[in-house]
Amino acid sequence: MKKTLASDLFGEALSKSQTTQIRIVEGAIKCFVKFGVDKASYQRIAKAAGCSYALAKHYYPDRDLLFEATARYIRIRFQRLAIEALESQTTPTEQLKSYVTSTFQWVRLFPAHAQVWMLFFFMCGTQKSYRALNTEVVNMGHARIMALLRQGKKQDGFIYDNEASAAKSVQLAITGAVVTLITEDTDDLESLRRDVLRLCLTVVGK
Repeated sequence: MKKTLASDLFGEALSKSQTTQIRIVEGAIKCFVKFGVDKASYQRIAKAAGCSYALAKHYYPDRDLLFEATARYIRIRFQRLAIEALESQTTPTEQLKSYVTSTFQWVRLFPAHAQVWMLFFFMCGTQKSYRALNTEVVNMGHARIMALLRQGKKQDGFIYDNEASAAKSVQLAITGAVVTLITEDTDDLESLRRDVLRLCLTVVGK
C-alpha cells in the first residue's frame, strides 16, 4: 500500500486498482470529516467512494490500515504542493518563502484533508503505529528543509548556528500555522502567512 499510493500516485498513468484505492481513501476523508472516525462505517465510505462495501474491505481489510493509508495519502498531497513550490523558484530565499506559502495553499485547496490531519494528530497521541508514521513523515520534511537551508547558506547567505535546529524551527512554525488555520477563527490569513514567513526568515538571518 505504501508503494502504491506514495510511489505511484503522481505517475503518468494509474492502474484501475490504484484509482479505486484513491477513490476509497477520498471517500474515507469525506466520511471522517462528516461523521468522525468512529461513525465512518465501511458502508458510508463505500457509498462516498462510489464502490461496493466488499471492494472497500478488499483493499482495506481493517480500519487501521484504511486510516493509515488515508494519512499517507494526505501527507503525499501536502508534500507534493511543497515540492512544486520549491521547484517553482530558483533561489533558496524564494524557495523558502514559497515552501511556507504552500502550507496555506494546501489548507485552502484541501480543507477536508487538513481536518483529517488534525484527527491523525489526535490518533498519534493514543497509538504508537500512528506516532511512528508521523515521525517518519516529519523526518522526511525535516531533511528536505535542512537541504534547503544548506543550499541557502552557500548561495544566499543564510545565517544559523545549527542546521538541524534551524530546520526544526522552520518546521515547527509551519506545523503551528496548520494547527492555527484549522482550529482557530482566523479572519486575516494573509497577516498570519506574513507572520509565519517572517519568523522562518528570521531563523535563517534574512
